[in-house]
Amino acid sequence: MCKTEGINSCILFVFLQTLDYETKKSYTFKVEASNAQLDPRFLHLGPFKDSATVKVSVLDVDEPPVFVQPSYSLEAYEDTPPGTIVGSVTAQDLDASSSAVRYSLEWQTESDSCFDIDTVEGTISTNDFLDRETADQHIITVVATKVSNPTLSTKVPVTVDVLDVNEFPPELAPPSQTFVCEDSRVGQVIQTLSALDRDRPPVGQRFFFKAPKELRNRNFTVRDFGSK
Repeated sequence: MCKTEGINSCILFVFLQTLDYETKKSYTFKVEASNAQLDPRFLHLGPFKDSATVKVSVLDVDEPPVFVQPSYSLEAYEDTPPGTIVGSVTAQDLDASSSAVRYSLEWQTESDSCFDIDTVEGTISTNDFLDRETADQHIITVVATKVSNPTLSTKVPVTVDVLDVNEFPPELAPPSQTFVCEDSRVGQVIQTLSALDRDRPPVGQRFFFKAPKELRNRNFTVRDFGSK
């Protein structure tokens, strides 16, 4: 209930929640006005109140597209050929006019150039070979723009995790010259070899050591103690 004073009074309507044209296009309610200060001498003249029906029509406002997800997570192996589709995004225009949507990438870093997007379908593809040893994750920004009003657009982050491929052979530590005394006992360790794998765990970093058959010498042997 709202109270007003004066001969010509007005009433102020305040919305208690945000209006949405796509959800409800109009509201109808009844307003009643009554005189709170009655003169007893005129009570017999009537109820001293009146009512009216108020209809509020909600006008449509052009709004930007809306992505169906707040963010996207994709995966791609580092040996994925350029041009391979690794995923897609979807945005919709929820306005009554339902305009078409076009997609683009917002390049922020040089690594963003590793990907491309279909402007109509929203499919994301590789533009180049990926290298997990250089970057194991890429975060790109996709922009959805309304065709009917290019000034309205929405952005969404897309994370692409690069999966490892066992591509690098083990690398032995640089060779060094080793000396051994002629009276050394049999079974004495004279050199310990180590290796490095540029692939990342869990694919890499497990080695087995043995001497090539053509280089085997009856005076020496290679023992593999395994790797941890």
